[in-house]
Amino acid sequence: MLIYLHYNIDLLKKVFYGLSMARTDTTPHSSPTSSRSTGRRHRRRDHRALLTAADERWLAQAIEAGREAQRRLDEGTPLDGDVDLVAEGERARHHFIEANVRLVQSIANRFSVPVHLDRDDIAQDGMIGLEKAVEKFDWRRGYKFSTYATWWIRQSIQRGLEASATTIRIPGHRTRELRTA
Repeated sequence: MLIYLHYNIDLLKKVFYGLSMARTDTTPHSSPTSSRSTGRRHRRRDHRALLTAADERWLAQAIEAGREAQRRLDEGTPLDGDVDLVAEGERARHHFIEANVRLVQSIANRFSVPVHLDRDDIAQDGMIGLEKAVEKFDWRRGYKFSTYATWWIRQSIQRGLEASATTIRIPGHRTRELRTA
């Protein structure tokens, strides 16, 4: 489990380090901290191509096969090739996440950024939602992944904004009640 978490942290660092290093510069002498005031957006130079529905199904099946192989390895009843299936599942998961970073960025750009946060913080919360969506995506239902993931990404961003909004932590259902009142 620790290796799995370490892998996720490395992936997030790689993705967000790439985002912060790939900022487009519109002014000749602007500093990296002035991106908020100039309204520049983050761009990834090495983004992956958009996935087709068939690609999404194939990747989801590879992730599922990797999870099943990992379960068999953990139980002590491995089959031939289970180690390869686990590695292929991790590669598919990694590819799925990298291919959908643009979705996270587009959803994060729709949220207004509070003064105490940066857009990267909102995008990071969205990436947590993207990981959750990749874990829970069921390819058998026939939906496009972007339709399914949008809900998880938005929910994760909203929870992150609620958690950082006040010094005193207010439960999510109370925050929604206060907002509607």
